[in-house]
Amino acid sequence: MDKDRFVQSLVPLTTADGTAPKMWAMISQKRSPYFWSVVAVPHYGGFLDGYVGGTGGKRLVSLMLEQGNFQRLEPEVIGNTRCEVVMTSGRRGTATVWMSPNEGFAIKKFKFEKVSGNLGAGDTPLAPPTTPDQGATKIGLSTIADEFELSKIGDAYIALSGKLTYKTRYSDGTEANETYSSRRKEVTIQPDFKVLSVFQMDLPNGTPVSDWDHAKSGLKYEWRDGNVVPAHADFEVDAKGIFNKSNQKSWLIVVNIVLFLGLVVWLTRTNAKRRHLHQA
Repeated sequence: MDKDRFVQSLVPLTTADGTAPKMWAMISQKRSPYFWSVVAVPHYGGFLDGYVGGTGGKRLVSLMLEQGNFQRLEPEVIGNTRCEVVMTSGRRGTATVWMSPNEGFAIKKFKFEKVSGNLGAGDTPLAPPTTPDQGATKIGLSTIADEFELSKIGDAYIALSGKLTYKTRYSDGTEANETYSSRRKEVTIQPDFKVLSVFQMDLPNGTPVSDWDHAKSGLKYEWRDGNVVPAHADFEVDAKGIFNKSNQKSWLIVVNIVLFLGLVVWLTRTNAKRRHLHQA
């Protein structure tokens, strides 16, 4: 695999409904929007590290630093822990975090809210319908992460488990809620990835896959010998998993040259025979 190609493998995490299946994503650039859409999937516990949707490809705390406009609110008690509360607002929404000073200012809870006019998925503003026949649209989104269980591992406090709740408000007055719970079975601060094998894709050859780097190609892809290749086709594959047609082009050029030379020889012999017959 090319060193510039990023491979993300998410190991199963225990969710509210049991064990989530293993998930893989192969993405060329770490800053690709597809990368963030993968790590923000709630089933796999990305929210335990602040990865949620609608942040513009940033962890929530990074978005807060970018937005600025910090407001320090009144301290609150979560469980038996006194927390400092900080809020920021910007075009992507309003973010609030509850931090525990006694646990290295680790986050005990966070909330991310969007209303009409804030940027939603795909940087499209949330907005109510402009005409009655458009039906109900999203006018508010709330992402709330709480019930964090923190543990000191090395010099840092790490979230071992937590709960994430999505609340969506619609223009017709209805609301939809989704709740996810995740628990980490093991945390290793300085992992040996070769020993853990968490970044190795063990897909069998022929497994259907999606190539997000070429999402508009119209082709179907499959996994073959550690690479993503077009299905039902015999292409040469380079280190990045992109099918390479250079050899095909070279062979086509050679074949065309041979055919052309053969045509020249045939025409030369034909003309020579005609001249011989004419002279006779």
